[in-house]
Amino acid sequence: MMLPNQTLRQRLSLSSCIVAVLLLNPAVADTIEGSLNGESKSWNVLKQQGASTATFSELTPGMQTVRLQGHVEQKFATQGTLSINFTLMNGSLISPPEVTYFHTNGFMPNYGNQDTPAGWELSISEIEGDSAHFVGRYEGTLKLQGKPEGNEPETLELAVEFDVRATRDE
Repeated sequence: MMLPNQTLRQRLSLSSCIVAVLLLNPAVADTIEGSLNGESKSWNVLKQQGASTATFSELTPGMQTVRLQGHVEQKFATQGTLSINFTLMNGSLISPPEVTYFHTNGFMPNYGNQDTPAGWELSISEIEGDSAHFVGRYEGTLKLQGKPEGNEPETLELAVEFDVRATRDE
């Protein structure tokens, strides 16, 4: 069946617009995925009414602090939350990232990577206005911090990859 030229032109034009939008705005997963002590895990960046659990702020021109916080479920909860924080100067990491995993409903005890070497890669760091895109990976050992509440292991092994769109935090 032949389509009229005008309809065909409209469809081609619409298809071109869709392709252009996809190329200019590649999909961002807004997830942190990997494994915790060998168990496959996924954390979600939560977004609501312009707010996000993935944020960045500019300390001085060219220097940004970044906080990527992922939640196990699509709701705010402390238990199971993973937080990756780092500081960039002109797009380069200037200190080791701080990673914290909250295994209980409270903030302490928790697991953190303080003073432990880690594998780190930040492959995309793009900031445009009030939005930033970060893609990377982290692999390291998290140590129990604070007074244990039970039979928690002393350490956890974490390996994650992230692809996150962060919003500017004023």
